[in-house]
Amino acid sequence: MRKVNFTTLNTAASAVQGNYSYQFQPRVDGDFVADTYETQFYQKRFNFNGSMVLSHELHEANGQAYSGVNTTADVSTYLKTFFPAITDDAIERALELYPESEYSSPGLRFSDMKQSFDLTAHNLAVTQALNNKTWNAVVALGSATHGADQSYYCPCPI
Repeated sequence: MRKVNFTTLNTAASAVQGNYSYQFQPRVDGDFVADTYETQFYQKRFNFNGSMVLSHELHEANGQAYSGVNTTADVSTYLKTFFPAITDDAIERALELYPESEYSSPGLRFSDMKQSFDLTAHNLAVTQALNNKTWNAVVALGSATHGADQSYYCPCPI
């Protein structure tokens, strides 16, 4: 991988991304990627013992409708796609906790659910692994979308 130039790698990644209906990210292969990072945190398989600041934006990933989620049935299907171990009972409960009437579209409903579940799982895994030596925050500055907080942390030109 280190010998591949950026343009070649970027072109290949962009071309292959459209071929998948699931989240495009590194996949567990048991060798190079031993397990999900949440699992590795829960099983204490990591090499870090300091403290950590964890934050995400209020509208990190829920500001636009998720493409392909057009019906309530799609919401359930996509929950199973992104969270393969989720049970039907858990899906029903999630649908109750995120009522359809509070969203202008099924895609926005799913985006909000996915953001909540993803970020909570990631932050909880790290927080537990580090024995609560974390500071967790939800940033609601400006538009509160992905990356909007960077200028508050580092007011320097990029």
